[in-house]
Amino acid sequence: MFDQPSVDIDIIEYDHNDSLVVILRNHSYKNDYVYLKPKFDKLKSFTINYLDPDFKPIIILDHNASHILVPYSALRCIHRSILDYPYINYCNESFYPDIIFLSNGEPLADRLFNILKKRVGNYPNIIHRISNINDRSKALKKCAELSQTKWFLCINAKLEVVENFNWAWKPDNFFEEKHYIFHAKNPLNGLTYGHMGLVAFNKHLVLKTDNHGLDFTMSQPHCEVPVLSGIARYNQNPLMTWRTAFRETVKLKYFSKNINDKNADERLKIWCTVAEGDYAEWSLRGALDGVAFYNEVKGDINELMNSFYWSWLQERFEKLYGT
Repeated sequence: MFDQPSVDIDIIEYDHNDSLVVILRNHSYKNDYVYLKPKFDKLKSFTINYLDPDFKPIIILDHNASHILVPYSALRCIHRSILDYPYINYCNESFYPDIIFLSNGEPLADRLFNILKKRVGNYPNIIHRISNINDRSKALKKCAELSQTKWFLCINAKLEVVENFNWAWKPDNFFEEKHYIFHAKNPLNGLTYGHMGLVAFNKHLVLKTDNHGLDFTMSQPHCEVPVLSGIARYNQNPLMTWRTAFRETVKLKYFSKNINDKNADERLKIWCTVAEGDYAEWSLRGALDGVAFYNEVKGDINELMNSFYWSWLQERFEKLYGT
């Protein structure tokens, strides 16, 4: 089975909820190495090459960093993360996560999907498209069910992806499972941050998210990746522009008041005062209407959750503007 059969190993199977650090620290070693692998996965072949027996490496056997060989000698260095150990050998296996394009009647959806396919080019990622699921949480769970990779790259039909994005992106699997939020640039107000950007969703976390907050992604462990994924083309018609700005300012107002987000106040001010380009007036109206709604309901989270649903946003838009 192994390229170096003289090496004796302990084999430990784990599931998504297990802490690898806790497993290692509680394990009673019988051999020099422990092989950590997800339950139901097959063992991988490996070769151990090291010159100094006192500095045996941790060996990462796959692109997901889910099959890991850990020597007993590394245990003294591992406290919070496997990355605490300085001697790590990585396999050269590439990781090409599934790409899923989400659309729901956006006027530019076909055009942006074609741009995506062109810019993925010769990368071997599998590209899927899911359309017309009105509930965003249901749509994301559908994406997770469809994905054959542990993480999938989700792109909504507002994003024009950049030409040089790295479609062979790899997640950091040594810490807790989390979502990764890439940046997008808003062409109307100049802001560049995670709003409307590509998200690398962890499949397991998406499927287990039932009681989410105002932001589905941020309801689970997540981090921001300061890499530009594309240009946010949310100003495709009055309703789409308005509802995007409305929902974002509701969230920014809530984060500012409840989560101590130091960037929320500055971004909120820009959303409410700056907009240039097609449907710019609808971006400003949506932003100001979002703040007005927050004040109207006095920040009641149950009321604010209405902004999560496209049908409610459309009714609010029609009530305010009669169109």
